[in-house]
Amino acid sequence: MKLEIWWSDKLRVEYDKFIEFIQLMANRYQVGDARYGMPAYSKSYLTRLKKELRAYEKGGNVEHLINAANYCILENIAPENELHHFNPLVGSVTRGKAK
Repeated sequence: MKLEIWWSDKLRVEYDKFIEFIQLMANRYQVGDARYGMPAYSKSYLTRLKKELRAYEKGGNVEHLINAANYCILENIAPENELHHFNPLVGSVTRGKAK
């Protein structure tokens, strides 16, 4: 199967790096499926995500970022956080705009 991503020519973000990371995520997700089968949706993805980020901070291995990104997807599918919801109007917490 092929996934198509729409990308504006006006963006200055490096498209190639973005697509490369997305492909690495897909590869890792597929390896996980081959090794462990369908995700059990265990509702522990947020905890695992935090562990992967700590491991990345400690060692700098991008594999941890790829795992963390996939845990973000799985957390969205089966949220551990009881307050899970989507609000596109929320401000950015990293740019000082959140209220």
